[in-house]
Amino acid sequence: MRVVFGQSVFHLSPKALSRLHFRSLSSFVAYLLLSLGAIFQVSRCEAAQIVVKPGEDLRAAAELLEAGDELLLMPGKYRGGIIIQRSQGATNRPIVIRSLHADEPAVIEGGGDGMKLSSVSHFELHDLIIEGASSNGLNIDDAGYKGKQVASHHITLRNVAVRNIGGGGNSDGIKMSGAEQFLIENCQISNWGAGGQAIDLVGCSDGKITRCEVDGAERCRLGLQTKGGSTRITIEDCFVRNVRDRGIQLGGRTGKSFFRPEVGPFEATEISVIGSQVNGGEAAFSFVGVKDCRVAECVLVKQSLWPFRVLQENVGPPFEPCQSNTFERNVIVWNAAKPARAVNIGPNTKPDTFVMRENVWFCQEAQQHSTPLNLPVPDTESLYGVDPKLKETEDGRLTPSVGFEELKKRAEQQRKEKLIRQGQVLGFSAVVLAVLFVVPWFAEGQTNLRWQRIIPQVYPAAASARFDRPLDPRNVWWFLLAGALLLIVAASITPFIWKGPTLTEGMREFWLYLVYRTEGPKADALMNLVAFVPVGFAAMGLAPSRGFWRRGWPVVVILSALMFGLLMEFLQIWIPERYPGRNDLIAQSAGTAGGMILWGGIGPTLRQWIPQVFAEVRRPQIHDIAAAIFSAAVLIGFLWPFDFISDLSMLNNKLKSGGVRLVPLADGIPNWEAAIGGMLPCVVLGYTIATGLTSSRTPVRPLRVSLFASCVLLLVVEGVQVILAERVSDANDVVIGVAGCVCGAWGANLMQRSTYFSPYVSIDRYSECLRWAATGVLALTVLLLTRTFTA
Repeated sequence: MRVVFGQSVFHLSPKALSRLHFRSLSSFVAYLLLSLGAIFQVSRCEAAQIVVKPGEDLRAAAELLEAGDELLLMPGKYRGGIIIQRSQGATNRPIVIRSLHADEPAVIEGGGDGMKLSSVSHFELHDLIIEGASSNGLNIDDAGYKGKQVASHHITLRNVAVRNIGGGGNSDGIKMSGAEQFLIENCQISNWGAGGQAIDLVGCSDGKITRCEVDGAERCRLGLQTKGGSTRITIEDCFVRNVRDRGIQLGGRTGKSFFRPEVGPFEATEISVIGSQVNGGEAAFSFVGVKDCRVAECVLVKQSLWPFRVLQENVGPPFEPCQSNTFERNVIVWNAAKPARAVNIGPNTKPDTFVMRENVWFCQEAQQHSTPLNLPVPDTESLYGVDPKLKETEDGRLTPSVGFEELKKRAEQQRKEKLIRQGQVLGFSAVVLAVLFVVPWFAEGQTNLRWQRIIPQVYPAAASARFDRPLDPRNVWWFLLAGALLLIVAASITPFIWKGPTLTEGMREFWLYLVYRTEGPKADALMNLVAFVPVGFAAMGLAPSRGFWRRGWPVVVILSALMFGLLMEFLQIWIPERYPGRNDLIAQSAGTAGGMILWGGIGPTLRQWIPQVFAEVRRPQIHDIAAAIFSAAVLIGFLWPFDFISDLSMLNNKLKSGGVRLVPLADGIPNWEAAIGGMLPCVVLGYTIATGLTSSRTPVRPLRVSLFASCVLLLVVEGVQVILAERVSDANDVVIGVAGCVCGAWGANLMQRSTYFSPYVSIDRYSECLRWAATGVLALTVLLLTRTFTA
């Protein structure tokens, strides 16, 4: 007979019992009843502590546990695959499995699941290490039965480390299904399955995850996840780092049969993430099919693509769009080399129902890029470009050294300093413009030899002979081909962020994509086709007029375009969220062939027409070339990062969320600083429109012609921005841009009177040197102005 008394265990052998003598049967029965009563009282009122050593059957010992009992594991390793079912503790008398010495935790190693708890209640695990399981590290569920009667509840995991779980599949560090009223505290999860999650909660409720650390070792896809009907869960003071894709995901994609207790309209509701930190990954947070969730007082550091994403992965009844979530009082810091400042908004969502307020956005090394893009709603009372002064703690976390109110004071001080700096730049620019324009006007017509030595006069007649030589028509095709190829390169490898496969791995992955990836966004294939039409067209314009290559030139063009396309698709292996495909190559070849066919239709006519048109075009000066380069950069900046919308539902979502604003001044008069920042780039654009490809007789177009051309160009640019995911198409931008272009065209009329910016070729080396110097000074002034007012 085994009797548990406090921490002691007594055994009564049959021999000892035989020594007992009773005078009658009734006395024996009375003694037996009293003994059993005493044993019952002791075993139910006093907690038993069972000590297990390595090598002993841990599962068998766990089956003996009752309410209030503790199973103490001595230091060492224990075989995993432990399954505990229906162990029921009681209020204030939980069942506890823990290491005997907290500073020498026991290790549960191997097994399918390192440990599995099914339909347990008032159950606690303390001071353990679980490692090397092939499936999940710790699996807690309701035995597959959806109902409160069988759900695991009142579970506590404290100081549990789960590491080196699974391989490349969907293996989780801690997986909980249908659990209620649980606490996961001070746990460390690292290197779980590459396709799994550190902590995966499916259909769980009324739980808390606090002071946990998650390390994905740059290979694991996702950190923490709450989905499948989860509700009322708080994630507090947790640290997630080195996760490859999404740090913390609120919601997800769950099959209808796996929802707990039953399928509903949202993957999760009332999930709060407070005071946590996510370092690295493509996105820190993802709201996926959730409602009434909140991310607050968190630190997001150096994400490669987005601070957070708004997605809907389960569509159709009974699911409703992702909506009504809150993102507030967070600190978002990213590196200038990885500008993750645009929010990713997917189709079938309601981003306009989100709430954003009092966030701090800061770009390291480039404070002028601290304004986020494509926010679902305006971020009210937020701070941009204010350094939160992150300091590193002993555990590797980066925490702001000052509070939000102090940051607001710093922002106000920075605003005042910026106003002073802008005034200084405006004063400097006024002096430069006076020297470059006012002084030459004053010197114009002066007969004093001293002025002529300093400011050379303009002699159009002496230079007009330089314009008699017609422009080489082949240059037109070279310019068109170079521009098309540059745009393709920029669109193919944007956002210029590289991931880490080796060359051998990249080649193997590229081959698999070419062989097996036959499906992809139709819009992507269409854009490839359209982009390569000017390549084929311009390449045919460069065809030699005679010789062997004349007949074989189309073959050369097709093969060259195919090789260029292969190179671009190969480089996409190293770009996050970009995937090569066979259909893209087919579309590129088809676009090149289409351009060649188009050349066959109108090319011969253009070849005769272009020399006539460009016969009178004046020779571009150094300031014309500088303005053209700056204007090209401005146009590319308007369309960057070339993220074309590939889904009509995404376009509809952009229209609903305010991504297209058709009415000027609908939201009031724009901020004067933003207006100047939008005008300045367009000033140079207007100058290029007014002076580009003009003749020596009329080097500057009339103002009304420049105005019309500017309106058409800016309307086209804003129209293209409608189908760009991370750009806002705003009628205010057109109005501001046209104002800037008009200023540039008006300035072009003034600049032609200046010797430094005369449209005529200089007649001596001294004048040419002055033009180079003046162009350089003016270019630096424009860049300084643009940087000051767009920062």
